[in-house]
Amino acid sequence: RLPELFRDPEEALGPMTPAIAARVIGAAADLALVLDSEGIIQDLSLGDLGVSRALCEPWIGQRWLDTVATDSRNKVELLLKEARASRGALVRGREINQRVKGNADVPLRFSAVRLHERGRILAIGRDLRALSNLQQQLVGAQQSMEREYSRLRHAETRYRMLFQIASEGVLIVDAATMKVTECNPVASRLLQD
Repeated sequence: RLPELFRDPEEALGPMTPAIAARVIGAAADLALVLDSEGIIQDLSLGDLGVSRALCEPWIGQRWLDTVATDSRNKVELLLKEARASRGALVRGREINQRVKGNADVPLRFSAVRLHERGRILAIGRDLRALSNLQQQLVGAQQSMEREYSRLRHAETRYRMLFQIASEGVLIVDAATMKVTECNPVASRLLQD
């Protein structure tokens, strides 16, 4: 879902200098990339990514495509293609794994917008590591519940089998109401006689 913008940005924000725009982008994005029309990184801004700038500086002058994980290359190509054709509209975000030297790939959700007719593109990324960790915890909890459920099903199956083949009559009585809730075949035969 794309964000809803100001009704009248010029009136609401007034003239914005590049320095103010850079501060706003830096505060809003965990990683922002300025790309030329060919997708080559011209500059970058690090927000709260938790990665040192020195690790990201080598990206400047490289194709953005060459700085992401292999599984994200197609997503970068699509994002750039849509941004080039967008006429200044923000394009739908994509989850991209950014490679950072000496670290695990950083999952980011990037949106992009073409800045002006010269073709420069601004790619704004938000860190997804916290969300990714929560998803992994949820998957782990679900797998644990499924294992426990399977264990309980097997235990109940064994109980039912023992209950049915027992040579002694067995009644299960609700302690509160003193009503018989279950009886095995031997107890049923004994009670009918």
